Amino acid sequence: MENDFRTASKRFWTTVRRLRKGKQCTVNTVYSGDGVLLTSTRDVVDRWKEYFEDLLNPTSMPSNEEAGPGDLGIGSHISGAEVAEVVKKLLGGKAPGVDEIRQTGVVVPLFKKGDRRVCSNHRGITLLSLPGKVYSGVLERRVRRIVEPRIQEEQCGFRPGRGTVDQLYTLSRVFEGAWEFAQPVHMCFVDLEKASDRGVLCGVLRDYGVPGPLIRAVRSLYDRCPEFGPHCWQISRCSPGVEGVRFGDLRIGSLLFADDVVLLASSARDLQLSLDRFAAACEAAGMKISTSKSEAMEEILPQVEEFKYLGILFTSEGRMEQEVDRRISAASAVMRTLHRSVVVKRGVTLNLPGERDRVRSSAIREELGVEPLLLRVERSQMRWLGHLVRMPPGRLPGAVFRACPSGRRPPGRPRKRWRDYVSRLAWKCLGIPPDELEEVAVEREVWASLLRLLSPRPDPG
Repeated sequence: MENDFRTASKRFWTTVRRLRKGKQCTVNTVYSGDGVLLTSTRDVVDRWKEYFEDLLNPTSMPSNEEAGPGDLGIGSHISGAEVAEVVKKLLGGKAPGVDEIRQTGVVVPLFKKGDRRVCSNHRGITLLSLPGKVYSGVLERRVRRIVEPRIQEEQCGFRPGRGTVDQLYTLSRVFEGAWEFAQPVHMCFVDLEKASDRGVLCGVLRDYGVPGPLIRAVRSLYDRCPEFGPHCWQISRCSPGVEGVRFGDLRIGSLLFADDVVLLASSARDLQLSLDRFAAACEAAGMKISTSKSEAMEEILPQVEEFKYLGILFTSEGRMEQEVDRRISAASAVMRTLHRSVVVKRGVTLNLPGERDRVRSSAIREELGVEPLLLRVERSQMRWLGHLVRMPPGRLPGAVFRACPSGRRPPGRPRKRWRDYVSRLAWKCLGIPPDELEEVAVEREVWASLLRLLSPRPDPG
């Protein structure tokens, strides 16, 4: 494993995950749509087929952009350069797939959470053949060049230069400002069980200005293959309205990462109004909201004190202590797994010679060429600060970084803001005054060179 860590990291982490999970209990039974437990293989397969056919088949009127026999034109011929760009992105070591050249895909259910025997607790993905991946990749790149400028700013899913960090920072900054000025914030985390409809998708692409030949080429992927991925463009059109949380001169009504949606409002009434509008827009677009998590489907939405969004645990108090503790516990669990699987193996001696040598951790890190963890965290924070400062106008994370929430601070000592923390860190470690911080960070090369000079804090004692 030590050699794999240096030369074959993929194999190393595959082994770590296998050792951590141990023996997995496979579930070969599922519940039917009526709640009856199915045990026979034929019934289980038929249930999965029924579930995905109901989930993936069109629920709306078909598009007028039908693909005729042999009409798969995409407006221009596919060039070798386009194919080469897509092939570079393919991962190695993958199975070629069922090869009827490009149209056949295999739908595989991936477990998310909850009861494994409930089909809706799984997310289906389609395993395409390699030619199908290349062809769909070429189409996706052509479509993206047209629709990218028109997608709303709140959508960060599968877009270049954006990621989960953008949404997580924006949401945490909203929490931070709300607590600083004692402003109420109501949020609704919407779970979409069905996030795309192939019939409506073609209409959405037409509204975005995609030409007819390219739309027909996209529809040709559905002849036998049930899924095609750019549903974030479809969800982006389901705007909940003008309600939202006022943050300085901004008004933030929603945050979207593909089909992970957060609706924000300053009152419960406005939140319900936004949720009703979003549900109506989703229904009109052929998308299906999970009935167990949405009041828009005439069910009572449970109110919670904490919720995990994009892998991060947010609490009603806006603090991150629970998330830090959760991550420490997860890392400790991995280390305990390695201890059970490696340290206590028979081939590893447990006899230590005499008294333990007194060697500082800093000396061990220096010998192994490993940076202190605190230094890596601080450098990452400063790198994100530079990224925020250099964001072009209109980007939401950069706007909330500079915005000042309205309101009046309650009496008492306020919480330390993230901006105050990084400003003090830059002054203490880099000697940059707070009023000159943005002016220095806007120069990418200068900022990167300063971060390389960032030194670890001295050992206490």
